[in-house]
Amino acid sequence: MPFIECSSPPITMGNPRIDAASQGKLLPTIIDELARDEPNGLWIEYPTSPTDLNAGYSQITYAELANAVNGVANCITSALGRDNTGESLAWLAPNSPLCSITLIAAMKAGFKLCLMSERNTVAQNHKLLEDVECSIIITTNAVFPQVRATLRGKQISVIELPLFEQLLHEHQRRYEYNKELKLLYYETALIIHNPCCTGKLSKSNNEAKGSPKPMLLSHSFIANVARSIGLSAPEGYETQSSMLGNKRCLLLCPLSDPAGVHFGVLNAIFNKTTVILPLPEVPPTGRSLAQTLRHIDADWAVLAPSTLETMSHDASSLEEVASRLECLVFAGGCLAKRYGDLIASKIKLMPSPHSPETGQLPTIYRHEHDFRYDWNYFRFHPAVGARFVPKSAGVHELVFNRTPAVELYLPILANSYEFLTQDLYAKHPTIPDTWTHAPQVIPLIHGEKPEPIDFNRNVCSFSDISASLGQVPGG
Repeated sequence: MPFIECSSPPITMGNPRIDAASQGKLLPTIIDELARDEPNGLWIEYPTSPTDLNAGYSQITYAELANAVNGVANCITSALGRDNTGESLAWLAPNSPLCSITLIAAMKAGFKLCLMSERNTVAQNHKLLEDVECSIIITTNAVFPQVRATLRGKQISVIELPLFEQLLHEHQRRYEYNKELKLLYYETALIIHNPCCTGKLSKSNNEAKGSPKPMLLSHSFIANVARSIGLSAPEGYETQSSMLGNKRCLLLCPLSDPAGVHFGVLNAIFNKTTVILPLPEVPPTGRSLAQTLRHIDADWAVLAPSTLETMSHDASSLEEVASRLECLVFAGGCLAKRYGDLIASKIKLMPSPHSPETGQLPTIYRHEHDFRYDWNYFRFHPAVGARFVPKSAGVHELVFNRTPAVELYLPILANSYEFLTQDLYAKHPTIPDTWTHAPQVIPLIHGEKPEPIDFNRNVCSFSDISASLGQVPGG
């Protein structure tokens, strides 16, 4: 049974971009309308040189975004000789704005793009391609090492896109698109996958539990995320979205990651945020973040917990970052408290809770919230109806129930009236309805209870173990 009826009345939220999505316009149409109404509005800024920040930054406006989307959509249909088949295509390339452009272009041409991480192993990519029934990879460079390795011994076709500057600045033939949400409500718009983090074998099927699990996200998922971004805060609170909107975001997560899709596309469009990219081949660290901020201004940055951990050990870079940004947002996992405490002593720090099934979840903060000491605590927006079911001493599981009101914001309740997230939380000791992630702690035989994040990192610091698990030591 569908989790939302297509006849559900649209709601208006006072934001034209969000209202467009809520009322049935799909993302490619919204991009075209932004190009028409705000042609000079900034979507993204990226390093002009992929290796040297001294070359400055280039900009992509909404008009250029729409033009490039048309160019890539035409390229895809010309290469395949077909359109609107709904088949899966895969993206595998270095981090660049073309990832997000191709994501939208594939929707426009009637395909669904599966975003593969360049950090995946070849075996993980093959498993992902098999699961989504895909035999076509789109890339910016057919000799990209990860592409060549994935192609080896497999019947996989490659579409190599034209030069980036050509797609942006040469006029591209308009790709007509007149589809509406009511006709594609449950159709897949894009495919992401969960992080591949462990190689432990499953007893049931002898497959690696670390294999990527594809998550098929529908066009209605995008509409729900847009509405979540536009939620107003209850009296006495402010939403995280309102803190981050209409500002400049430095995105240190790859655009092919779930966090990259959210902050690079959805939050950028629906929360009117300009996205800034770092150098594509420089590992994200506190030092690289500080160096980037010497060349371009930003208001906040989104980054992985592992990047914050390295930053906590680099006092000078942390001080410089804190002097140049309003806040840091981390996504894609939990941050050990001892590292977060060091960061939060210098700059406002916030988690962005999410799961592949829900996307980023809307959170709110009291006006008097103490981000220095309670950086890891937040409250879910009451509109999503979060419940916390006790599991053990002090630990609760996050649960969502299906109701007509909740269905406007959460896209994960298909064929079910209850969604058990398997995410564990702990209450704030003194503030009601305020929670933090509570990673499960397994006591060791001698009684020690190590923090799971630190324990996992320490175990994987041994090269033999990390190789067996398919992990990078210390990563």
